[in-house]
Amino acid sequence: MELYGAYLRFFVFFPLVMVLAYFGLRFLLPRYAPLWGVGRKIQVLEKVALHSRAHLYVVRAGEDYLLLAVVPGNVTLLKDLGPDWAAEYLQQETGAVDSRGPEALSFTGLWKKLKDRGNNAKGPDGQG
Repeated sequence: MELYGAYLRFFVFFPLVMVLAYFGLRFLLPRYAPLWGVGRKIQVLEKVALHSRAHLYVVRAGEDYLLLAVVPGNVTLLKDLGPDWAAEYLQQETGAVDSRGPEALSFTGLWKKLKDRGNNAKGPDGQG
């Protein structure tokens, strides 16, 4: 009788463990993997929807930045933006120019420039 109990436990609990492992790896691992530091070498920096099923992505892969077009079933590399894209983009957005190069721009300095740029903008009634 003890042998039948062992078989019963095996045939009930083994498939249950397999199903839980499958769903854990299939759904939970991709969701929580970034929290554990998995996949730090590739990051999606920006995503823009062209329409409901087509998107543009700016992806950092290692030191390079890539512009990708994504439609269902297809990913196309549109342009290799190069390793200096982030510094050039940040410089263009903020209008910050530093003779020491983009590495010398601190977060505090950029924040002040953006804040000043926002304060200098005129409101809808013409007052700034």
